[in-house]
Amino acid sequence: MPLKNTVMTVFSCLAISALCVSTLPAKSLVDTDTWRVLQNGEESFQAGEFGEALAFSEKASSMHSKKIAQWVTILKASLSPKQVKKAGEDIDAVRETLKERGDSSALYIIDEILKDNADKPFGKSIGKLLAWLEMNSVYPEADILAGRIYESEGEPQLALDKYRNAWKNRDFLDVPDSRYDLAYRMSDLCFVMGDFGSCEKYLLPLLEDDALFGKPGEESPSLKAMMQTLKTEKQVDKFFVLYRYAPYRNLKAYQDLYSFYYEASNKRIDRAFPVAVMASVVSTTRLTEMLKQEDFEYVYAGIPDLFSRIGKNRALSNFASKNRLWDSYVMLATALIEEGFADQAQSLLSYLVSNCPEPITVRKARSLSSRSVR
Repeated sequence: MPLKNTVMTVFSCLAISALCVSTLPAKSLVDTDTWRVLQNGEESFQAGEFGEALAFSEKASSMHSKKIAQWVTILKASLSPKQVKKAGEDIDAVRETLKERGDSSALYIIDEILKDNADKPFGKSIGKLLAWLEMNSVYPEADILAGRIYESEGEPQLALDKYRNAWKNRDFLDVPDSRYDLAYRMSDLCFVMGDFGSCEKYLLPLLEDDALFGKPGEESPSLKAMMQTLKTEKQVDKFFVLYRYAPYRNLKAYQDLYSFYYEASNKRIDRAFPVAVMASVVSTTRLTEMLKQEDFEYVYAGIPDLFSRIGKNRALSNFASKNRLWDSYVMLATALIEEGFADQAQSLLSYLVSNCPEPITVRKARSLSSRSVR
């Protein structure tokens, strides 16, 4: 199998894996009434009624906590009789005993938990189920809303405190993938506040399952091969023909880690270069996929053609600017210059200057191009 097809196949499998993770169903013990209270808070927040929104957030958190505390009390009381204890730890055996005793309240609670959480780590243990239930009294979504409120009111430290509390309880998020937005919010705040070390602390966990990336300083063999391709080819064309990767939700993590390593850590290019490579590949994949959605017959024909086609479609061009896709190429060019690969950097910069539709990026590219030839 040709190298191109091999690499594309591997990366496609990784991309499919990422999509499977993101579509897992939400699993929560938050009831409808509590959820509606938090929605009221969201609506108040959007309307600029911050005080009212915060009150709804606190009420939703309190409602959920009280419900779980009540469930724990009921379940503990129902499990305490000798007849129930004789059933042992197995949940099914305990349920049968509770049925015999006519304990509908305890059965309802157990069934509500098992309905959407049968794969939780408590397995078949009633004791572990009870312990898990006790931990479920948290409502991280309420903390996230409170954090957004404080952030909008210009209280970054209070916002960060709320976000950190939600992060601590991220395993109980109703929608697991909302941890990405949460981590990005915390990282952005920490960067603005000058707490650069925390930026890395919140971003790296998002990439733990990214098999292509690996870890800083322990990049995967595939990523090392990608970096080697850039270093051995004088032009960037082969690199952008060979590689595609589509975990779009990770793009901001790559870009923000680049800013941390390069801008805030004395140009740690050994760390910045790998994430710049990742960001550029994901951005190229995103741009090509957007064009394919517009034109099913589109076939990748090089970076200049790709940039030009995006520039001819205002909606796609605006999307690329809003989502910082062009920034990825500036990052890669900068990293190449710092690594001493001026030819490769000039190759990419020339494409940006001639074909990128975003004026700000073109100006950055011109400035970098002048710097690299000094």
